[in-house]
Order: sequence, then structure tokens, then C-alpha cells
Amino acid sequence: MAEQFDVVIVGGGQAALAASYFLRRTGLRYVILDNGTQAGGAWVHGWDSLHLFSPASYSSLPELPRVLWRRFLSDLSG
Repeated sequence: MAEQFDVVIVGGGQAALAASYFLRRTGLRYVILDNGTQAGGAWVHGWDSLHLFSPASYSSLPELPRVLWRRFLSDLSG
């Protein structure tokens, strides 16, 4: 029997990861579908010379300190 989910998130970029963060707290079964080899969307496929100069509080996931970022991505991949 095929797996069933309450929510399907299409794309694995920043918005998808933020949605996933909050969905995880609800107990709903969800899946992220992305054609990339890893989560992060444009963050992963940016230019080598592109640097973000805004404070982390404006560019990080909601309520998720940078220190937990790798653990969060690891949890998403199971």
C-alpha cells in the first residue's frame, strides 16, 4: 500500500523547510518533494561569489538557530 500524507510540499527551498518545521510540531504526516539532491533550494545552488550580508535573524528559518540547521536537515532526510 502506498504511503499517505496529510500535506505534500512541492520544492525543497527555504519556504518548504520553514513549512516543514512548523508541520513537524503539529503531528501531521507530510512529505517534501524536490528534484534536487539535497534540501535548500537556491541556498544550495547559488553562485560561489554570492554572499548574504543581511543579519541571520532576517535570513534564517523561523525559530531555528543556525547551530541546529544541520541537525534539522539530517532529521528531514530520515
